[in-house]
Amino acid sequence: MFVFIANNTLETSLKQFWEVESETECNQMSLEDKKVQVQIENSIENKDNRYIVRLPWKSDKETLPDN
Repeated sequence: MFVFIANNTLETSLKQFWEVESETECNQMSLEDKKVQVQIENSIENKDNRYIVRLPWKSDKETLPDN
């Protein structure tokens, strides 16, 4: 019995995967992202050798209707 496995398609698939992943990286932060980053950086605390970071919350949340 002769078995041939083509790794060419696997290599091609991996190459395409990493190309797509690298292209989706965004270097530009939106204004909202920058505000959240500053908020997080200002909320970092070190208590008893543990870091505590407050979670960002949106202040303009929608009210959901009653069922």
